[in-house]
Amino acid sequence: MRSLTRSIAACFLLALAACSSTTGGAVAPSSGAASPPTSLPTSLSATLTTSLSATLTTSLSATLTTSVSATLTTSPSTSSPPSPFASAGPTSSSSSPTTTTTSTSTSTSAPAVPTSSAGQVALPEVGLEGVNDPACRSAEPPVVLLHGTFATPAGDFGRLAPALRASGRCVYAVLYGAAFGYGGVGSITDSAQAVGAFIEQVQTTSGAADVDVVAFSQGALVLRAALQGFVPTGTVRLALLLAPDYHGTSVPIVTKVPAALCPSCAEQVRGSALLRSLDAGGELAPGVRYASLLLDDDAWVQPLADQSPRGPADRVRAQLLQDVCPDVQVQHSVLPSAPAAVAWTMAALESDGRPTGRFACR
Repeated sequence: MRSLTRSIAACFLLALAACSSTTGGAVAPSSGAASPPTSLPTSLSATLTTSLSATLTTSLSATLTTSVSATLTTSPSTSSPPSPFASAGPTSSSSSPTTTTTSTSTSTSAPAVPTSSAGQVALPEVGLEGVNDPACRSAEPPVVLLHGTFATPAGDFGRLAPALRASGRCVYAVLYGAAFGYGGVGSITDSAQAVGAFIEQVQTTSGAADVDVVAFSQGALVLRAALQGFVPTGTVRLALLLAPDYHGTSVPIVTKVPAALCPSCAEQVRGSALLRSLDAGGELAPGVRYASLLLDDDAWVQPLADQSPRGPADRVRAQLLQDVCPDVQVQHSVLPSAPAAVAWTMAALESDGRPTGRFACR
């Protein structure tokens, strides 16, 4: 049984195995134009194979047991046996989040760390200390973090979330599109709906009238879809986008991943049905101010000119990281953790989405 399920898992990852291997992590920028990646990192491919194999083992075992039992107790049926994938749902995040009780005292120094108290309904755990604290209160709007593809909130925002908390903000995050222990895999429409529901929960819990959103990579596309169908007008104040996949991408790896394995990958391909629908719905959401931080050598979201939303200067700002920090070389996958990106995000929040281009590079 185990060898059979491993073989099936390997078939589903055939498109990935057929690509030339990478360095085992994010693609490093090269001199001149960046080379688009042609396969997933080795560690991630191994994780997907193991996770899918385990899922298939459980599903196939359950299916065979059910089928044998039905055969012994009832007459043979002409209908097809149930699919072994019918019960294979998203797995939990690969990280092991722990419940954290935050107890911070009010300080007279500025900025004040958001206060919290007991007796509140807990929001989902995402493995980030102080994030999703239902008792957190701040004079500033809550900040909602949206992760990228094959990612988790803890993996993408391990440095940014503490910085936001230290600045006096209440921070919230949610895992969406989960499969194989990662988020950002499932349908972007489903993820957008989940994000819309989560933002509503944040408003109810915090009492805030609106929220600011920091979205990385696919998270920007999820936010775009959410604003068109699942988030009421006036709910989101600022949309701060890090290496945003706002209009899709043309990198080869996206076209090589089977849609059945990663629905969001297929939807991120330039010209997809989802992107055509979003284009028809408009470029900007009413009342939202946008600011984007871009990489001139981004190997995952291409072309560069299409990363950011398009609109008037009073509503849309786009900043190329290398224009301010020419010596900083950072890969797409780790941009949210780069000190320069954290500094830009803080500057964008402090300026109400109008960063001036002055921020610390390291």
